[in-house]
Amino acid sequence: MQGYRINRDHILYATVTTTAYTDNAVTAGSTHIYAVRAYNNAGTGQSSGNLSVTSPSGALRFPGDPGLNRIWLGANSGHMTTAEFDLAIFPGATAGSPPTKRFKLVREYSGGMIIEQRPAIAGWVSAGRIPMIESKSLPYTNLDILAGLADGDIINNANFMAGLNGPIWYTYFHEPESNFLTDTAQSDYRKAFRYIVNKIRVLAPNVAFVSPWFTWGNWPEPLNGAKDWRRWHPNWTGSTLATGTWANGGPFTVPALAGGTLGSYVNMDGIDHYNPKVAATLADTVRNVPWSTHIAEWYNHKTLTSYPYDLPYTIGEFGLYTYKATLDDSGVTVTQIMTDMVEKGAALEGLVGVTFWANSYARWTDGVTPTGGTYDPLREKRNGLRDVINSHTRVRML
Repeated sequence: MQGYRINRDHILYATVTTTAYTDNAVTAGSTHIYAVRAYNNAGTGQSSGNLSVTSPSGALRFPGDPGLNRIWLGANSGHMTTAEFDLAIFPGATAGSPPTKRFKLVREYSGGMIIEQRPAIAGWVSAGRIPMIESKSLPYTNLDILAGLADGDIINNANFMAGLNGPIWYTYFHEPESNFLTDTAQSDYRKAFRYIVNKIRVLAPNVAFVSPWFTWGNWPEPLNGAKDWRRWHPNWTGSTLATGTWANGGPFTVPALAGGTLGSYVNMDGIDHYNPKVAATLADTVRNVPWSTHIAEWYNHKTLTSYPYDLPYTIGEFGLYTYKATLDDSGVTVTQIMTDMVEKGAALEGLVGVTFWANSYARWTDGVTPTGGTYDPLREKRNGLRDVINSHTRVRML
């Protein structure tokens, strides 16, 4: 025999030359169908029958946990449906023959306290997806929330999420750095976040709480006091940045970086991340620095802010502000960025989820080739993402 081809769920998954194989890219407690085909030098051989295998159960850190050193992928649904995104990414798929591989995470947004898009969210959960959703404060202020005036809507949200047969990842306000700019406003926001967590968690045990998805340019900049992420993190207590401290009293027991455990108000930390801007005509919302600088900040922010929690991360929006094959002066490409994110992110920093943002200027599934140019951003972005999905065992698919 030349080797063995392993099918998982009726799709070629791996080719090996040994008679033993361990699949490390399945969710604890999940069931899959496996088959093995032995082949010779001519490429012909014999197949085994199908075998149903259930992976060992493991302790979940939070609802929807993909497992240690593993990662879920997904897309925002505001500009395209996840089904459309799946069809665009996976070659050979059509509406009549959807891809077997599917994205797990779906990002949904709400404009006020009441969670919107409820039929869609219920549909995503029924299809086995994990919605990443948020509430904002309207029509309330944070002081209204702390006074109990929003309790009816908060409990309504909790009962809605509890009634769904699957995990939900939830936060209060994404990108709060654009909305709460003074010490007092930031302190009230953090208190309101903690108040909402304590209300929802009692009624909806299927909800995992995420810190606000901070915009990357505002996230790990501890040397810039106005943009220090502690100002909006629910685990930061105190009335100001200077007088506050990291809390050890939240309802969730999480590992501490120095050993032992701490109390936290969130199960995960969240960011919205976009690679360096490389074209002056695109929205100037991110710092124009190389990808390597972003990676270094990502790995070092815990030390720079004396962050004590060993929490996993999720990226609520990941986009590429570029129409060039080379994204920075070190020659980093889309595929390399994705490889770094999956391999280093999941293995070293506990990254558990990435949803890909798609709109007119930061898109994974289409793009406009510059006039007179030869580079096809559609091909590079799509193929870069597809290559990582197909080749990296840390990526888990639905």
